[in-house]
Amino acid sequence: MNNQEEYSNPLLYDLENNRVPEFSFIQEWAEVKQGPILDLACGTGRITIPLAEQGFKVTGVDINEGMLTRAKEKAKEKGVSINFIHQDCTQLDLDETFPLVLLIDSAFQHFLTNESQEQLLRSVTNALTSDGIFIFDSRFPCAKELLSPSTLSYKKTLRDHEGREYDLFHQEEYNTLTQVQHHKVVRRYKDTDGQVEEHISHIDLRYTYPQEMVRLLRLTGLEPINVFSGWNNNAIQPQSKWMVYVCRKVQQKTF
Repeated sequence: MNNQEEYSNPLLYDLENNRVPEFSFIQEWAEVKQGPILDLACGTGRITIPLAEQGFKVTGVDINEGMLTRAKEKAKEKGVSINFIHQDCTQLDLDETFPLVLLIDSAFQHFLTNESQEQLLRSVTNALTSDGIFIFDSRFPCAKELLSPSTLSYKKTLRDHEGREYDLFHQEEYNTLTQVQHHKVVRRYKDTDGQVEEHISHIDLRYTYPQEMVRLLRLTGLEPINVFSGWNNNAIQPQSKWMVYVCRKVQQKTF
């Protein structure tokens, strides 16, 4: 498993992830920074394309070629021009720096080790202009989030792009030593005879605690300006579900 199973079907991904709750928050920062935007782990362009539709110059980077192909198709359908690049976010090799860099939809949690987290954030720092802003989110590691029973739970019923109805289930199990939560995703399709066709995929997500995150950011040349409980500018609380970080690049001192 390379932690990409959940992204093997871009059409299904779009179906199950069709909301953009971050947009107003990010648009405000895009208007403040007034420059090109770098959207890391952009996937099928869920936020990249709406930003481009508002007239912002956006570059999207992702390691998954299938997701990028779908993003390019959607951008063409919408009539917007976006520079989509197939790269590893921990080893960015770009021709420009950006006043605003994004890493949203909990993409930070896909980096499962201390080493990969540091590589990612150093790569982000290098991609920022001297006054650049980095915005990213992560699930908050509260007890309710991490210690839920590791049983299969029903989430919702959907209909795929072929019109087939299916039930979506999730199962999570948290490893306290690695701080990684192992997710099992089950999709159960029923045919007209009541027969069930079950599709199973997996994904792992690393959880990082707030004080740990501050140290990690500072280690890699970033300074958190604010941390919110979501995309509404509310302060983070002990029982929050999300952490949304707004960071700036640390200015190097000259002597």
